[in-house]
Amino acid sequence: MKNKKIKHTSKPVNIGIKAISFGLNDGGCSYVTNFPGTYSHDIFSFLGGKQISVNEKVAFEMAYGASLAGSRSVCCLKNVGLNVAADPFLNSMISGVNAGLVVVLIDDVEVVSSQARMDSRHYLDFYGGLWLEPTSIEQAYEFAYQAFEWSELFDVPVVIRLTNQFFNLNDSFVKKTKKKKKFKLAKGFGKKFIVHPTYWRSQFENLNKKNKKIQDFVDSLYDRSNLNNKKIISFGNSQREIKKSNISENDLFNIYSYPSPEFIKDMKISAIFEQGDNYGFEKISKERFHYKSSVGDLDIDYKYRVWSELEKLFFALKNINPDYVVSELTQFTRETANVIDSCLCLGSGVAVASGIAETGVKYPIVVSGDTSFLHGMGFLEAIYRKLNLGLIIIENGGSWCTGGQQQLINNIDFCSKMGVSFKILDYKKTTQQDIEKELLKMKKKAELFVLFIKKDK
Repeated sequence: MKNKKIKHTSKPVNIGIKAISFGLNDGGCSYVTNFPGTYSHDIFSFLGGKQISVNEKVAFEMAYGASLAGSRSVCCLKNVGLNVAADPFLNSMISGVNAGLVVVLIDDVEVVSSQARMDSRHYLDFYGGLWLEPTSIEQAYEFAYQAFEWSELFDVPVVIRLTNQFFNLNDSFVKKTKKKKKFKLAKGFGKKFIVHPTYWRSQFENLNKKNKKIQDFVDSLYDRSNLNNKKIISFGNSQREIKKSNISENDLFNIYSYPSPEFIKDMKISAIFEQGDNYGFEKISKERFHYKSSVGDLDIDYKYRVWSELEKLFFALKNINPDYVVSELTQFTRETANVIDSCLCLGSGVAVASGIAETGVKYPIVVSGDTSFLHGMGFLEAIYRKLNLGLIIIENGGSWCTGGQQQLINNIDFCSKMGVSFKILDYKKTTQQDIEKELLKMKKKAELFVLFIKKDK
């Protein structure tokens, strides 16, 4: 197939939106989520997205679920939206991905349509990762085109950061042949996809290894020729400021990745241009002057408990051979049957399962506590989208592991008012075989169904 060159025109769709969208589509995007914000919903729509999510947290969790199911997925957000999605986003850095997961992040640093200025790059200080900030339309297409493969290679969601000036760019790009790759469902990898204190040390060590690989990769991306002549550094798109300062291209060194290449600490730099906070400047200064900090270590002798008080339920669940099991972060996330496949963060279970269900898995099942059930808004999304998935809710009268605090809403009444089918079992009076029968019925119904397990505190 002959590559097609796309040029900037006077048509309504911005060339930057086209470059990112075509790059993601040609790179193999098969699932996209969004909560609307300036430019983010335009990219979502251009990628063929139809239904927005109830909020950015749910949008990210559904894209993550699609990744687990084997679909290359995209979540389009604004900077303030990343704040809403911060919990699942950061935990996905720890768990990693299955199929590639890309976040297209609109960083409104000029406060055109946001409450206040915010620079999202500070999120890199938590767990690192790979962020890209294209300096041209051609590079934007190329980054979007490669982002899924890089996400899979380094086992992290890849972020493409687009600031206000990016959407003023005016050049062109050349389309490439569309990539096609199939991934299996990420089932049976609990030690990887369950983010839990039990696995924290090994997951953190793995995260450090991933970040080392990312740094080596970034260092290999840049052309180091004529570095001695480069005295001005520009992160991403700062064309307006560079033009005002009458800076020659011969003096300019463009940085388009975070982390930045390690060799810049040895450059003789006279000025740094960037969009947002002095993030890049501070990173370079820290490297140059070798700042050090002391970090407290975890208690390596602490033993985490594997939950055994719901063994009838979890072994019954295991015996029905579920398509996929997602857990909320609760007292029972680590259980003796080892039937749970993934746990991202509190309140994420239904949304993650929704992404899994929408991308081809027949009937995922979520296990949730009573207070964690409505902590996220994924249940409303599942109802609206008419998704087929099962929910098991442990009803023990409140937040058991923190002292039994009562939740605001009665979950059984809520399901009844929302028109969702459900059944209630008394755990103490029910055998494992009885639970298995109900789970099999739920699985065969192939509808949104809730099984309440009532248990004494």
